[in-house]
Amino acid sequence: MAPVSLATFLVDWPWLIIPALALYGLLTWSFTPIIFTIPMELPGFSPPQVAVVIGMILTVTGVAAFGGPLAAGFLTDVTGSYLPGFFLFMAAALTLLVSALNLPETGPRGQKSEALQKDEGDSMQDS
Repeated sequence: MAPVSLATFLVDWPWLIIPALALYGLLTWSFTPIIFTIPMELPGFSPPQVAVVIGMILTVTGVAAFGGPLAAGFLTDVTGSYLPGFFLFMAAALTLLVSALNLPETGPRGQKSEALQKDEGDSMQDS
């Protein structure tokens, strides 16, 4: 999403800006269902713990939605360019990507691998 928003400021061609903004609009809310589903599917989380996690997600998101534009505006005032703010938030998005890649798989693929590991453990106990 960050490269798409960055492209809208780096390019002067309207035929490229308009599709980039449309793509940005689609991507802006595409992650919301995923964020709320992940805590529900993680093993070992009780409903009260899921509620706390979702509450923290909403709190951090609200603080970031308030502070992000202030930080970007400050960086723009100091440097005279929008790029430092975009690079800062692109780096933040990349840290979220790394975090997401380290989450355990909870979908059908993860359930299959858990079942295979359980079967392997059972066969080793039998021998």
